[in-house]
Amino acid sequence: MLGITAVGPARAATGTADTTSTTVVALTVTPDDPRHLDLTACGYNARFAAKPDSVRLVHSTGQAVQAVREAVSGGRGIAVRGGGHCLDELVDDPDVRIIADMSEIGAITYDSARRAFAVEAGTEGT
Repeated sequence: MLGITAVGPARAATGTADTTSTTVVALTVTPDDPRHLDLTACGYNARFAAKPDSVRLVHSTGQAVQAVREAVSGGRGIAVRGGGHCLDELVDDPDVRIIADMSEIGAITYDSARRAFAVEAGTEGT
């Protein structure tokens, strides 16, 4: 893998991108967790209120894939929320049982060999 420089809210380092690791499971927040309300009351339109069975705070591509596989194998609807700029009607739909929250994947990287930037799914605009 290529070396990258990452700049983001929780990162400012040079290292190797980890896009496949599933060794660490995403943090699962269920309705009995006090954080659940904050994670599901993110919408801007009061007509839509998320009531998922869980919110997965993913930190890698591998964790996102794992959350999707679990939802699909269990026949549960899943929505992906990234950076807080998702459409409420899609994420907060009553059929959504799992929300994969990408807000922890928010680095902006530059690959000098490819002369290209990458902006991860949870990056918020300023």
